[in-house]
Amino acid sequence: MDREAHGTIEVGTKEAKARLPELIEKVEAGETVVITHHGQCVARLVAEPDISRQREVEAPDATLAERDRRLRALFEKWEQEPPAGTWGDDDMHDEHGIPR
Repeated sequence: MDREAHGTIEVGTKEAKARLPELIEKVEAGETVVITHHGQCVARLVAEPDISRQREVEAPDATLAERDRRLRALFEKWEQEPPAGTWGDDDMHDEHGIPR
């Protein structure tokens, strides 16, 4: 390989052809590969952004809204019928209203 600086690797076209699998691994690891022909840049290999992460970043409000909707539904269900084994106000106070 010709030059490496700041996460960028520069290689000639013949070397790039011979070492393409290795160069792809380096790109996947976050490095950039610049392919040159007679000293001139002819191509640049860069990693594709993670699409799933990009969607999450672009629409965090939708994710939070869905979580809030689910929590509200769960709390409403618990208000109507508390889960088994939970304490209610009656369990925390005696018949005179004194905390146990």
